[in-house]
Amino acid sequence: MQWAKTIRWISPLLMAALWAGCDGQPDQGQSEPAVDMQAVSDTAPSQPSPEEGGQADPGLSLQGALASSAFWILALTWFFTQMAFGAVYLHQVPLLTDQGLSVELAALTAGGVGGMGILGRLGFGLLAERKSTPRLYACCYLMYALGIALLGVSANFDTVPLLLYVVTFGIAVGGSWALSPLIIGEIFGVRSMGQVFGLLGAVATLGGAVGGTGAGAAFDHTGGYGLVLAVAVALSAIGAILMLFVRTPQGSRPSPTS
Repeated sequence: MQWAKTIRWISPLLMAALWAGCDGQPDQGQSEPAVDMQAVSDTAPSQPSPEEGGQADPGLSLQGALASSAFWILALTWFFTQMAFGAVYLHQVPLLTDQGLSVELAALTAGGVGGMGILGRLGFGLLAERKSTPRLYACCYLMYALGIALLGVSANFDTVPLLLYVVTFGIAVGGSWALSPLIIGEIFGVRSMGQVFGLLGAVATLGGAVGGTGAGAAFDHTGGYGLVLAVAVALSAIGAILMLFVRTPQGSRPSPTS
């Protein structure tokens, strides 16, 4: 199949990009241009000053977050990557059975993805203590792309590519879920974390619904999942690239001189 050949060709490139993206320490000092600081400080209840024995609650208001480019880059990234997730995760069992794998083995594969997600949550949660969350997120999305590519090249269901799909995609899915609240706190602070997380979560949910529905429509139209897998790989790679452009807005962290 042409799609399988294409995915097989790009798999080594994805592995190289994953290695390069996750290696080394990221630049922690970059931030985007200042946002409207009036929006940052609007109508929130005043916090006790350090002299009064309290600690200010750092971060942007919801309006300040919406005024930043970081919010919209994250929204677009989560929409694209959850499209890929919904297309693959919701259709992995029919994809495998359609190619001749037994229902039992297809279900075991899907269960293995969920099980590896536990390791992803633990591993990326620990890494988040030492590395930038956006960079780790980019690594997760490269692993998304690599795992989906491995699923595509296992059309003849060789054991090794299928096992690598379970490990790679499962860890990536678990890692992305573990990092999702952390990146909100790191980029926007904790002041309006619940509101920002809720809005971005709604965008991600919409992306997953579009991906799952679109994958079914593509299968009905083409009679296979090759196009679905290729698009999912592309969306995951785009998400990884976009995540590298996320910058912490000014005002989401307390000033060192305050």
